[in-house]
Amino acid sequence: MNVAAINLGCPKNCVDLEQLLGSICCDDLHIVDDVEKAEVVIINTCAFIQPAIQESLETIFEVSTLKQKNLKKLIVTGCLPQRFGTELAEQLPEADFFITTRNISHACEELVSMLGVNPPNRQNCIHKLTPPHYAYVKIADGCNNNCAYCTIPSIKGNYKSCTSQEIISRAGLLLERGVKELILVAQDTTLFGSDVSHEQTLPELVAKLALLRDDFWLRLLYAHPAHLTDQLLTVMAEHDTICKYIDLPIQHASNKLLSLMGRKITTEKLLQRIESVRRFMPDSAIRSTVIVGFPGETEQDVEMLLDFLEEVQFDRLGVFTYCREEGTRAYNFKDQVSEHEKNDRQAAVLDLQNNIITNKNKELIGRELSVLVDRYDDNRQCYYGRTEWDCPEIDNEVVLHGRAEVGEFVYAQVTGVEGYDLVAEAIKRSIDSNQSHCSSVKEKIIV
Repeated sequence: MNVAAINLGCPKNCVDLEQLLGSICCDDLHIVDDVEKAEVVIINTCAFIQPAIQESLETIFEVSTLKQKNLKKLIVTGCLPQRFGTELAEQLPEADFFITTRNISHACEELVSMLGVNPPNRQNCIHKLTPPHYAYVKIADGCNNNCAYCTIPSIKGNYKSCTSQEIISRAGLLLERGVKELILVAQDTTLFGSDVSHEQTLPELVAKLALLRDDFWLRLLYAHPAHLTDQLLTVMAEHDTICKYIDLPIQHASNKLLSLMGRKITTEKLLQRIESVRRFMPDSAIRSTVIVGFPGETEQDVEMLLDFLEEVQFDRLGVFTYCREEGTRAYNFKDQVSEHEKNDRQAAVLDLQNNIITNKNKELIGRELSVLVDRYDDNRQCYYGRTEWDCPEIDNEVVLHGRAEVGEFVYAQVTGVEGYDLVAEAIKRSIDSNQSHCSSVKEKIIV
């Protein structure tokens, strides 16, 4: 039986799909890349906002047309069935089965039953979907923050930490298989352990992970500024294996908007958190996100945001327009902002950030940096990689010339700037390692 899978949405979804696919690995089943050659297709959906829902539906409709050829079963999993429940089956006859992933172990059992397979290692097994040299490690699921604009609590439920033993075991085995970068993900990584009285805290977990080896990067995503502590920053500063990079979504810089959004932090506290990051890790990068066009946002609020961004000079920034989602508190808020105004405000923030990142990049010309090589471009005949200040798929890249190897670290000297990206010349390998790494993009890892 040939099975293909399509992942939509965030890295946390990717981790779920890797575990689902791992649960069905057996001799009678082959996981293929080409959906047209598959008898079973699994679509792992996102339903966070309307554009994501639309993408999920369009993908389902498109794949369903393959039933005229080889496709026998179309399975929809992930956030779409979790958000819309039983009503989805009535509205989507194109799908044969729906699986929710709020309880991933139960979801794996459901999938095994649906396909009628008997895998030898249905527990604690993943089929890796990311390139061989980096992997996402989910440390928790769900969320307790209940921001006014967010559907995640209704989709994923309350915050639930994974066990430290499970996380450390999986991380260790990923490193043994050649992974050079582990990226910790959750809806809010900084809440790790808060739901379990006997569980260790995020700083304790990160400190243990950092000591697993000395030839890899450990990266943290999704740190809520209201929960960021000096204890975590101390650990991050102490260990060379931890990327001096933190993802700190502020969402806005107007106290009025922060309160309406339910962010549980003030502008003054945001400034203190940012100052703390740079005090503990002077040569670090802070990534953030902001939302413009939230109900009640005025031109004055936008000016506050622009002034704040000009002051703090974020190294990386994502700028999103507010999406009005049914089931959230903000859906019924007054003073909804028009799409035209949202787009204008987004453009103003992006224009400012473009100037900031251009100036920051120019300051790096001449510096030697460690770069993890991601891929080779045959057309340009150069490599593309990232510094520790850049997360795969969302941040800047390094256009790398000279001798290098995909999946390995090199020292490179920055020679120029190309848009948001750096241009550099490879000098030498930056981390020596005798550990071999897997050449298959999709490897099976048994934990």
